[in-house]
Amino acid sequence: MNIVLITSGRRTELLRQSLASLIQNAANPNEHHLTVVCDGRFVPFEHSMPNSIIVNTTSQGASASRNIGAGSIPKYRRKDRVLFLDDDVFMCRDWDRRMSAVADVHRRAIVSGYSHPYNQYIAKVAHRIDERDEEGSFKLLTEVRYGSPLVISSVAMMMTWGMFDEVGPWDEPGGPGGSEDYALCMRAKDLGFGFAVTDPQCVIHTGLLSSTGQQIVGYKELCEQNDKLLDLHNIRGKVIFE
Repeated sequence: MNIVLITSGRRTELLRQSLASLIQNAANPNEHHLTVVCDGRFVPFEHSMPNSIIVNTTSQGASASRNIGAGSIPKYRRKDRVLFLDDDVFMCRDWDRRMSAVADVHRRAIVSGYSHPYNQYIAKVAHRIDERDEEGSFKLLTEVRYGSPLVISSVAMMMTWGMFDEVGPWDEPGGPGGSEDYALCMRAKDLGFGFAVTDPQCVIHTGLLSSTGQQIVGYKELCEQNDKLLDLHNIRGKVIFE
């Protein structure tokens, strides 16, 4: 598969850990093509994969970085699937085999190895969406339509290239930080695609820090709540391995 990993340039040690686990814990490391998008400034690292690409860009946000990474891969270098990763994850043993097995079973699903999807708690507060008023400013709405199933987190998101081409590029409504995973997943849902996560998870969000370096408040409680919502919406994709 093709792997697009974006880095903010602020979490150097987490990036090194992510790359080491990505390669060392892959069942078939030689079958993957890695693209690292260095957003903001170049971060040197020791670990790589065959046919790796390093793309340097000015800081434009997570969606722009993912689009630049995907766009840097010509069609003749595309593998069967593309996996988008953040730079603060730990990839568990056989992560690629496990995610691919779930994708093979759920062929029209966007798959994540990270078992805590994006929680919809944000619907309770003002949320910036890509809609402007007469003066050109973004509107802030207190009610936003959130669909079911839940949104797969962009921490780790895998799909076929056909899905990516059909759903369209990453977008951040309202600018950087505008819930790009929500925007992409809602478009995918409207096109009839589903969602699945590996059970148990094979991608762990290790950083618990935003790309700005700020601690995420209430992360443990959020994960516990999402576990309940996963079961409620029945989007776990469980594959038994011998």
